[in-house]
Amino acid sequence: MYIKKNKLKKLIEPFLHHFIDKESYEIFELDAKDLISYNRLDLIYKILFLKGINKHNKDYITNSYLEHIRAFNFGKYFEFGNPNKSSKNDFLKAFEDLDESININGFDENLSIIPLSSDGSILNGSHRVASCFVRNKKVKCIKLSCNPFMYDYNFFLNHLVNQNWLEDIILNYISESNNS
Repeated sequence: MYIKKNKLKKLIEPFLHHFIDKESYEIFELDAKDLISYNRLDLIYKILFLKGINKHNKDYITNSYLEHIRAFNFGKYFEFGNPNKSSKNDFLKAFEDLDESININGFDENLSIIPLSSDGSILNGSHRVASCFVRNKKVKCIKLSCNPFMYDYNFFLNHLVNQNWLEDIILNYISESNNS
C-alpha cells in the first residue's frame, strides 16, 4: 500500500515535512519490537512505564518516565507544538489515554503513521510504538530518507538523567530488543 505526499503530511508531525521528498511512500507494517534500537532508548522508558503502571513500583517507574521527558525538553515538561502538554500530569494523562485507545482499537493508520529514518529507526511516535509493543500490536510505518535521531545512552547521560535509571534502562533494552 502506498500513500501520497499530501495525505502523509496529515499523518506525521510538521517538523518532519521537510524530509518528504517523494510523491508517494510505501506503508508497511512492523512488529513494534522490531523498532527498538540503541539510538531510541526513550522507547524503553515508555515501555517500562506502561508495564509498571499497576505494579508496586509505580512511583519509581513514573519518576523514571518523567525524568526522561524532562531530559528531552531542556529541564521542563512541555511538548513542542502541543500546548496541551505543559505539565507532568498532562504527559501522564496523554500517554495513558493513548495507551487505552491503542489497547482497544489497535494502531490506527488513519490517525498517524510512524516515520522511520533511513536506517529504520523511529523519528517520532515513540509513545505509540511503546504502547503497541506492550499491547502486542503492529504499527504502520513509512521510511524517509534522513539520518536517525540519536537518543542513546550518551544523550540521556549528557542530559543529566539519573544514572541508576539509565542503567536500568540499558538492562531492559538488552532484554527487550532483538538488536542488542
